Amino acid sequence: MAWHDYAVDYFRDTYVPKKNLKSQQDAVEWVLKTFRNDKPIKNAEFVFDFRITRFGAILWKLRHEEGWEVDTIGKGRKATYKLVRLPDEDYTLF
Repeated sequence: MAWHDYAVDYFRDTYVPKKNLKSQQDAVEWVLKTFRNDKPIKNAEFVFDFRITRFGAILWKLRHEEGWEVDTIGKGRKATYKLVRLPDEDYTLF
């Protein structure tokens, strides 16, 4: 059984295209991109809604190996994550 069989069908009232998400990394990328202009993503949302308990390792890879800029807001269980910039995007101040 694939990891996404346990993931939610809808997240924040948005359909989750599970058939297009082949890996947990795909799911983390989809969440960060889709809700980029929404409130930050909580630890618990990755764990309980998507069943991704090692999302921190995926975030590390996105940041350090693939050039994503993802802000961590807060610490521990109350930490949230927000996509700031994708690798192919320029920095803009305003």
